[in-house]
Parts: sequence; C-alpha cells; structure tokens
Amino acid sequence: MAISFPQSTQVIRSDRLMPTALLAVIAALLMISWGIWGWFSRMPLISPCSEARVTADGMVSARCPVAVDASTAVEILRPGTPGPPIRAVVNRIADRFTTDLAAGLIEVTPDDGTRLAPDTPVTVRVITGTIAPLAYLMHGGVVPQPATPPALAP
Repeated sequence: MAISFPQSTQVIRSDRLMPTALLAVIAALLMISWGIWGWFSRMPLISPCSEARVTADGMVSARCPVAVDASTAVEILRPGTPGPPIRAVVNRIADRFTTDLAAGLIEVTPDDGTRLAPDTPVTVRVITGTIAPLAYLMHGGVVPQPATPPALAP
C-alpha cells in the first residue's frame, strides 16, 4: 500500500531550518536566564505607614502596621520631590500594648542629617524583608504581611 502526498506539501529546507533553530535556542536561553534572575534576585517587601507628619522639632511621626525596632530599615519619601528616598533612623517606638492611640507609633529622623520643615507632606515606609520576584508572582502578586498584634483596650 503506497501513501501519496498532495503536491502542496512542502519539505523543510535547510536554509529555513538554521534561522529557526537559532531563534529557538536564543529564546530558550533568555527564558532560562529570566528564571535564574527571578529565583535568585531579591526585591524589597515594603509596608507603608499612615498618618506621617513632620513635628516642630524636625522628627517624622508615623503610625506603622508592622512591628518596628531600631534595626528596621525605614525610608522617608517626599511626594513631588525628585531624588531617592531618605534613609531614616528610628528614634522612638511607642509600646504597642499601651493604648490604641500609641499602637504602632514611631518617630524617625533622616539618616543624612536633612532637616525637614514642620508640616512637610511626607510618606514613611518600612522595609520588612525581601522576596524573590518569582515567588512574588507565584503568590499572585500579593505577599502576606506579618500580623500586627492588637493593642490592648485602655
């Protein structure tokens, strides 16, 4: 029994095979390198603070949803001002278990000695850790933040 093919069937010629194979190899290498970058690189987990304001003595007071200690990385952003975020030093941390009003309240000052004018609009954010971009995507772009312990009622 003989199998016949219609005249329209084309044979892959070698002059078309090499560019296609080269393109496939380049695409595979690119995908592998993206996978390696996505697994081993790190991106910061940022938790923004609310109610940030500059006090009369130049300190920035903010209420943060995560636990902060003296070694926690804190940044101050000035909306509308170009430049990188200002690294901050944590000066005072209110006890989380005293009252509802003091829960999560921190006071920070710029690390580089920058003096901010009172009532300057600022944003404070806390860097709680790092995560691999691939793990971030595997979580659906949402990373669970550490739970804040509830403040005791007065």
